[in-house]
Amino acid sequence: MSVRHGLALVSLLLVVASPAVAAPSKRPPKPPPAPPPRPKPVTDVAIGLDPFAISYGQTATVSGQLTGRAVRQPLVLQAAPFPFQTFADVARTTSGTDGRYSFAVSPPITTRYQVSTAADRSVASGIVHLTVSRRVDAAVSDTTPRRGQLVRFSGAVAPGSPGGTAYIQRRVPATGRFRTMKRTPLLDAGLTSSIFTTPVHIRHTGLYAVRIRATQYNAQGYSELIAIHIH
Repeated sequence: MSVRHGLALVSLLLVVASPAVAAPSKRPPKPPPAPPPRPKPVTDVAIGLDPFAISYGQTATVSGQLTGRAVRQPLVLQAAPFPFQTFADVARTTSGTDGRYSFAVSPPITTRYQVSTAADRSVASGIVHLTVSRRVDAAVSDTTPRRGQLVRFSGAVAPGSPGGTAYIQRRVPATGRFRTMKRTPLLDAGLTSSIFTTPVHIRHTGLYAVRIRATQYNAQGYSELIAIHIH
């Protein structure tokens, strides 16, 4: 056998004897991404009130923020007027993108409020208490009278209470308290207001006001201070 044939035979034997090379294995597919966690439902309704006391005809704001799934949630405002026995739906709104909400309220009498989600009424805020005082508008016929001159006090009270009493008062400088100078009856002026008018002898320079007592529905009310100067 020639050397050339011998080398060829050795090469063939090496090829036959060499183990087969395995094909590269495929990587397992990646698992699909986990779904994003579902937002929690509304878990809390915070509530605030500003201011806590108003006069008849004024407006307060009930506002707050939701905790949990707070974006654009339908909400219900409930009110319980004095004597605060039953809450009833009075307004609806939707929370903003930050979960905040607000309601403007102007009740005629002292009222309590709470806010709940429309989807689940058991998810509700605490209760806030809005005191509504009687509104007293008063004026005088003369702010610079002579000593002892009659000055007419007149004005209106809301809500009305015909047969009630208006108290004409002067502030005592030494104590800062108001002393009643005269009482005058309230007269009927329609469904929502009463009026008063009475002359008063003015003997002192000072600050004067008209006070109306509270009822079970409204806190007592005071007019704005009226400055009178004797000359």
